[in-house]
Amino acid sequence: MRLPFLPDEYERLLRRARRQEARRVLVAWNRALGDVALALCGFVDLVGRTIPGAEVTILTRPDLEEACGLVPGVTEVLVGPHWTREANRAHGTPSAADVARELQRMGREGSFDLVIAELRAGRWWRRQLGRYVPRLRWEPAWQARGEALVGRAARGRAVALHVDSETGHLYGYVKNWPRPYWVALIQALLARGQTPVLLGLRQAPPLVDDPRVLDLRGKTTLREALVVILTCGRLVAPDSGLLTFAYFLETVTPLQAVSLWAMARFGILQARVPSPNPALDHRPLVGRRGDISTISVEQVLTALGNGAG
Repeated sequence: MRLPFLPDEYERLLRRARRQEARRVLVAWNRALGDVALALCGFVDLVGRTIPGAEVTILTRPDLEEACGLVPGVTEVLVGPHWTREANRAHGTPSAADVARELQRMGREGSFDLVIAELRAGRWWRRQLGRYVPRLRWEPAWQARGEALVGRAARGRAVALHVDSETGHLYGYVKNWPRPYWVALIQALLARGQTPVLLGLRQAPPLVDDPRVLDLRGKTTLREALVVILTCGRLVAPDSGLLTFAYFLETVTPLQAVSLWAMARFGILQARVPSPNPALDHRPLVGRRGDISTISVEQVLTALGNGAG
């Protein structure tokens, strides 16, 4: 029987590396954006606690370079230019051969004392649930971009909307709120004199053809999207990487986040820890019987209230 208080394979590996005086650690990462905060943050913290003074390098795909750079304790981020989430096996976990080929292309083979090519959420991760609070780096100076992105008068009347998790097709359940619901929510916000600000990785056809809707989908970097969210002061989003990053930013900035869930056993709800932002007001709405479509537009409007949170 495997007892839960025993170290898992990664903890044993790191302890052995410490005894061998390893310092340069490479971790390959090709999973979801949200898991950068929910899992990778904790593993980098585990490396730092087990091997004091470790230099941690992350090897990842291009769209996660900025995200991995926000993880405390990361010394360097390397990008595998041909890596995509869909192209790799086992939900995006690269193989040792994948990592070796990429390091060879970069001329970096032999640069690391320890290479972790297939990081899985094992016992080390389960032990962190309800205990470890991920903290993503945030610089107050970055916020200066907010007014340029959404306008000077955004706070108090603008609401950031992440209308598509964009990875919903990779899961065995529906993560996204139905499109007609978003349309109705946008129309209701406009009727209230508020500005819907749409966020997402990719450009997409308009949900509502109205010049008062600010559609920034596909037009921001991750950091810029987070600036927009903090500038708006209100966010509505399904379980997604953008929601997770907004939740775990280490900042003291007022933010009201209304999150939409099919089930409560995933993402930031599964982590069961508070945000490191003491000014964040999180209002999760969970669908009935695992169905996100049972969350009504009226429930979301009630959770948002009339102010900026």
